[in-house]
Amino acid sequence: MEITLRRGLIWAVLAVGAFALFGTSAVLARPATQTEAPVVTFDDPSVVTGTTTLLRTHDGIRMTLKTTDLDPRATYTVWWVIFNNPEACALEGVGHCVEDDLFNPETGPSILYAAGNVVSPNGKGNFAGSLKTSDLSGCQPPWDGLELCANGLEDPDGAEVHLVVRTHGERVPGKVNEQIGTFAGACTAESSFGAGDGPNDCEDQQVAIHQ
Repeated sequence: MEITLRRGLIWAVLAVGAFALFGTSAVLARPATQTEAPVVTFDDPSVVTGTTTLLRTHDGIRMTLKTTDLDPRATYTVWWVIFNNPEACALEGVGHCVEDDLFNPETGPSILYAAGNVVSPNGKGNFAGSLKTSDLSGCQPPWDGLELCANGLEDPDGAEVHLVVRTHGERVPGKVNEQIGTFAGACTAESSFGAGDGPNDCEDQQVAIHQ
C-alpha cells in the first residue's frame, strides 16, 4: 500500500511539472487530423488534375500537392488562401468560400506564400509547405498593401484552406527564384495586381479546397 501511494505521488508530481514546464498544450494538445482534396482547374472545376493532403495540428498546417496538366518546364507557385472564419462566407450556393469573401473582413482572410517549383517536362508538379499560426513570412505584395495577409492562420482546426496553383510562365533568365518564390515574379502588372513589371502573363490555374 505504501509503495502504491508513493507511485501515485510521483506521477502526480510529474504531471504538475509537465504543466509548469510546458503549459497545458503539452498535456492537452489536440490530436492532428489529415484530409485529402482533389486539385481541379479554375476553368472547369469538374476536371480533376491531382490530389492534396492537409495535416492540421494545434499550432499549424502542412500540405502536399501533386498535380498534372501544368505547362511543361514552366515556373509555378502555390498559395495559402485562408478563411479563418468560414461561417461568415456568403457560400453563394457552392458550399465553400469564394473570391468575393476575401474582401469581407469578417471571414478573417489571408493570402500567403506556400511553395514554388519548376515543373517537369511532362507537366507534373509536386509541392509541399507548412504554416504556423505565428508565421506571416509569406505575406507579400500586393496582399500586404491590400491588408489580405495580416491575419495569418488563426484557427488551424476550423479554417477553410484553399491551395491555389499559379503559373509564372516560362523561365526568365535571372528571375527564376522570383518566379517560384513570389506572387509577382516575372509577371506583367496586369496579371499581378500592379505588383510586377515582368514579361509573362501569370494566372491562377488550379485549386484544392480543404474545409
